[in-house]
Amino acid sequence: MVTVRQLERSVRTWRQLVTWLHVGVLLLLANPLWAWNALGHRLIAQIALDHLNPQTKALVYRYHRAFNASLRRRDSWVMSAVWLDRLYQRELAPWRAMHYIDYAFSEDGAAYSPPQKINALWAMELIRKILDDPLASDAEKGLALRMAMHIIGDLHQPLHTITKISAREPEGDRGGNRVKFKRNSIAPNLHAYWDRAGGFWMKHKHYSARDIQLLAKKMSRKAPCVFEYNPSPVLWAQESHRLARQMAYGSLPDHQQPDRAYQTMVRLTSRHQMLQAGCHLSSWLNVWVATPTHQVP
Repeated sequence: MVTVRQLERSVRTWRQLVTWLHVGVLLLLANPLWAWNALGHRLIAQIALDHLNPQTKALVYRYHRAFNASLRRRDSWVMSAVWLDRLYQRELAPWRAMHYIDYAFSEDGAAYSPPQKINALWAMELIRKILDDPLASDAEKGLALRMAMHIIGDLHQPLHTITKISAREPEGDRGGNRVKFKRNSIAPNLHAYWDRAGGFWMKHKHYSARDIQLLAKKMSRKAPCVFEYNPSPVLWAQESHRLARQMAYGSLPDHQQPDRAYQTMVRLTSRHQMLQAGCHLSSWLNVWVATPTHQVP
């Protein structure tokens, strides 16, 4: 659990981050870190948007416009879901750990430690503190929301909640990044294989905003969202970790190479997790707006 003192220290770092953003120090590079891909994150954002109540949607748009204005950008809310993957600057390296939480496990009895202190759940606590802070500007809250929508998506990618420790790899396999695959049409390693949803999102097609809206509605019709009255990023991360152990690692064939059955499982599980991420994001936002601690100036 992150202490109040740690969070207060982090707020100063957060505002330093906002300053860096506003003066344009950050470099926008080509996606140095992925969870799902751009289409996956856009779908999660669209599913969430479709399930926001009017009050929440109005406030989300208000903060989104303020942050866009501070950066002189015009990204739509759905398109901004991929923004966090496009940030890279050496001084911000510790913030990249906000994309994941490495719950470790071992199959050979190797010892392991708890996750590092800066992780996705740490970030969600910080984000909530900023959103509930009456002194935070609209732009700062817009940045917090932009990060939250992306991190919640990341928490639903199973390989972003795990690292396998072994005598051979005592530092862990970095969420499957070190589990190498033979040459195939999907990905070179286990982590990337899940980022790309087993190839489900690799069709060479430009998806317009309308395409995303239709695909999100199609996914939602098959499994409608169930509202959560007490949305918990911790529980989401724990469920993703369970899926990673049982499905990502546990279902991998003995020869450690994905076959057709494994690919089908990854595609189905990934679709389910993306839908869950969108539903959970909408619940988290709707509950946040309705919470008494949230104050709108």
